[in-house]
Amino acid sequence: MSSPSLQIADTLLAASSAALRGAVDYLLSRRSDESYWCGELTADTTLIQTVIGSSASVAMRNLVMLVGGLTLLFVTSVKLTMLVLAKNLWGVGWVLVLIALLNSGIGVCIACTTSSTRTLYGMARTGALPAIFGAVHPRHKTPYRAVMIQSAAALLLCLVLGGFYGPINLFNIFGVAGTFAYILIYGLGNVAAWRYFRAVRRESFNVVYHVIFPVIGTAALVYIGYKSIIPLPAYPVWIGPVVTAVYVVAGLAALAWARRPARAGWRARAGELPDTDIPAAAPASAQPAA
Repeated sequence: MSSPSLQIADTLLAASSAALRGAVDYLLSRRSDESYWCGELTADTTLIQTVIGSSASVAMRNLVMLVGGLTLLFVTSVKLTMLVLAKNLWGVGWVLVLIALLNSGIGVCIACTTSSTRTLYGMARTGALPAIFGAVHPRHKTPYRAVMIQSAAALLLCLVLGGFYGPINLFNIFGVAGTFAYILIYGLGNVAAWRYFRAVRRESFNVVYHVIFPVIGTAALVYIGYKSIIPLPAYPVWIGPVVTAVYVVAGLAALAWARRPARAGWRARAGELPDTDIPAAAPASAQPAA
């Protein structure tokens, strides 16, 4: 005589078998019903379309979010974006990106220092600035006094103002000041290019190069300047435009000094460097007659 547990197991097995046989018999009895199979096929196709469509929409959304996020990161800070991507994608390789960024920053600083001191040197050699900026080291042949004056001014500004406002605020102040200074420089450069090719080199004048491009560039500069002060930045960043104004006033003062009657000839020598002029070759002596 079987135990109660075995009887229960046999009953469940028999019920499961009957259910499976009933399902199979039902499907076999409907296999000739085209509407049934068409309905099943339509349902399966709809299910597949729903799954693929939802997956594709989610993938498209994630792709748009990825591109938008990267774009905003690059607009906000290119360097920070490069560091984030390198650290997440390259692992330890992000250190190489950091070294490259530091190298680029130092290179820019060296280039700015070199160009600014040579500009002072060139202006002094033509008489536009005091002669002290045009002194050349007897051994190294560099404008050492212009380098020392420029370095002393930079250290003084960074240490004094940096200690008062803090390095981040000072960076923002000089960033805004530099923005407005370059707006003036490149804006005047656009005007000068138009005037030069209209008055001096009329045969080379080109409407696209000397009118359209300068107008577009100047309009972009004006827009950048507008967005830099509207709305007005918080203190002390709004000091930046004041620094630029002081810079412009100092430049106008230097121009007024250079335009004194005693120094009226400096503009005629503005494109020359007296110590690098190559004297014209002497004419060859006449050969004696044969």
